[in-house]
Amino acid sequence: MEGTTITAVRKMNDDECERMYWPTESHRTPRVLELSDGSVAFPSTDPEGNAPGFFSGLPDTAENVEGNTIRGLSPITDANEVNRNRRTPPEIHLSSGVIVTPLADPEGNGYGALYLFDDGQLYEITVS
Repeated sequence: MEGTTITAVRKMNDDECERMYWPTESHRTPRVLELSDGSVAFPSTDPEGNAPGFFSGLPDTAENVEGNTIRGLSPITDANEVNRNRRTPPEIHLSSGVIVTPLADPEGNGYGALYLFDDGQLYEITVS
């Protein structure tokens, strides 16, 4: 992910929701980050992918994010809030200085997980 550019920010489409076994008619359809390498990053409520998550720090207008390069990934800074299963979701650091974090829900009731669709494969993105 590091070094890729965000080419678009959009709502997850029906095919992507179905791949995650999430309802396509949901008010919780997450936004996804389309990346310059063709992959798509999106949040989940948890590492098991039980439901859609939410990106904190993602500005309301895509224009503020599109064209930014992902400078790096780092562990979430509040070590007390790391997922119980010890898989730490990353904060995504953008070239604009914005930090995007996957959350479990829009109210910030815990950190979520970060997933990536890349060339037909699904990956959970974690950091140490």
